[in-house]
Amino acid sequence: MTTRILLSLAALGLALQPAAARPLDAGWPVVASASDGDCALEVTGNGRVYLISATGLGEGRQGRYRLANGDMTPIDWSIRAGSDGRFARYYMPFRFHREGGTVDVRVDAPGCSLTASFPWRRSGVRVID
Repeated sequence: MTTRILLSLAALGLALQPAAARPLDAGWPVVASASDGDCALEVTGNGRVYLISATGLGEGRQGRYRLANGDMTPIDWSIRAGSDGRFARYYMPFRFHREGGTVDVRVDAPGCSLTASFPWRRSGVRVID
């Protein structure tokens, strides 16, 4: 009896596993982009969450990441590109008592100066009956 239960649970576990895990941002449209020489900035999003990604910065290169969204305190970080010369962060815009706005992004590294802006709107609350 115990063996049958264990085999049933194992079969259920195999049946529930996805064939291949998809990344969170798979298939998101590009909402803003910029390029400077070999460097590129791309913002993709699903309307609620956005992926801000800079490429071509150079392996391990240091830089600055700035993000402003209206009257919020801006994000201003020192960054370091990965071994592939890429820096990326997810961002979910939200401001109390605001229905939307514009997000301004800037990534600077030696030889690169990238800026882009994109609009956002607050998503409505869905009521499920």
